[in-house]
Amino acid sequence: MGRQGGDGGDGGDGGSPGQVQRAPGDSADHAEQEQQWRQAVSQAARAAKAQGDLPGCLQRLVEDILAPRVDWREVLQQFIARTARNDYDWSRPSRRFAHRGDVVLPSLRSNELPPIVVVVDTSGSIGAEEMNQFLGEVEGILGQYPTTIHLLWADAQVAGVDVLTQADLPLTGLEPKGGGGTNFIPAFEWVEEEQLELSCLVYLTDMYGTFPTVEPTYPTLWVATSDVVAPWGETVPMRMD
Repeated sequence: MGRQGGDGGDGGDGGSPGQVQRAPGDSADHAEQEQQWRQAVSQAARAAKAQGDLPGCLQRLVEDILAPRVDWREVLQQFIARTARNDYDWSRPSRRFAHRGDVVLPSLRSNELPPIVVVVDTSGSIGAEEMNQFLGEVEGILGQYPTTIHLLWADAQVAGVDVLTQADLPLTGLEPKGGGGTNFIPAFEWVEEEQLELSCLVYLTDMYGTFPTVEPTYPTLWVATSDVVAPWGETVPMRMD
């Protein structure tokens, strides 16, 4: 006779009906082991640091293990790519199906990025190295997408605006304007006053300033040279080269 269900039959480790059994190497087991390992590393590092036995190089290694560094350039690229319009153009039928007279499909236009606003923090706390890296990212965006960038130099106010396209590459002769305190609000007020139909706003800053209380309707990415996280939008820490 066949075995009847109900008590697991073989009295082994079959488990009760409906119970999920973890297979060897189950991802949940792996995650739990990884968490335990991280805790052990953290405890050992704290103990060594308390005794003064943790060299600076090992401290940085432990920090990378416990809080892996984000590839901020990749995040920036993905953020910009999400806002790019890969529109289908019905005025130019797809050549792939040109032989099908009864089918008219649109062709895919090349990446087109509507105007974006890049705000560069020019407050007194931003050094030359940070500024050079900020401008390098502006050039990188222009080099990848045919778009118009409204480059705002901002400290406690919008101190200047440059309108850039790919025709301006390579970017030379740009002069940062500002050098005072930091207030993030004026840049967003400038966008509203100009009534720009922008795709997104990227703010390059150390994040030490006053944030607007109301989140705008367009996507916003804060590229931060500090560990401060913005109250809204996306924040990615910029690691200096």
